[in-house]
Amino acid sequence: MSGYDDRTATMAEADAEYAANAGANRPDVAWILSDRDVWYRNPAYVGPPVPHPEDYRDDQDQSVTVMVGETVFCFIQKGEACPQDFAGGVYINGKCAIFTDVSGTPRVALINNESTLRDGPFFVSCSALPNGALRYLHGTTTADEDFVGIAGLGYAAEKDVALKVSQFLGLHPKGKASRENA
Repeated sequence: MSGYDDRTATMAEADAEYAANAGANRPDVAWILSDRDVWYRNPAYVGPPVPHPEDYRDDQDQSVTVMVGETVFCFIQKGEACPQDFAGGVYINGKCAIFTDVSGTPRVALINNESTLRDGPFFVSCSALPNGALRYLHGTTTADEDFVGIAGLGYAAEKDVALKVSQFLGLHPKGKASRENA
């Protein structure tokens, strides 16, 4: 017997392996969001305890990071730059989360507006106008999808990621993690 297990891995085992592999590259991130939109504790995480991303409280310190796929953002104040070891920053602007590049330039907005036809949170590209106001597009550019970590996702998977990130940031009510629960 070679010791090789020739059975097919379960979904939980596959996700655990994904979290271990993705987490090995980011030991500063406590939670990993799998491609099946399930949060897993990063086994390689080194740092203070961080609550589960969906256990957000209004009084919680927002000095943690946000991970979209394998792309990691740090919390910043509007107009602030972030450390170079992150893909960019994220700040809250009303009911939106604005994802910026490392210099603080807005690139992608996570819109949380349930009254739209898109039914819940969604990503759009955005940019700053000379007067500081934000200009929102009707969708995301390919470059911005790559930037924020949602490139290649289908519509349903992108909606689920948008919902989970929105819930983590406290922008969306709990208990609506998928359309089936809505």
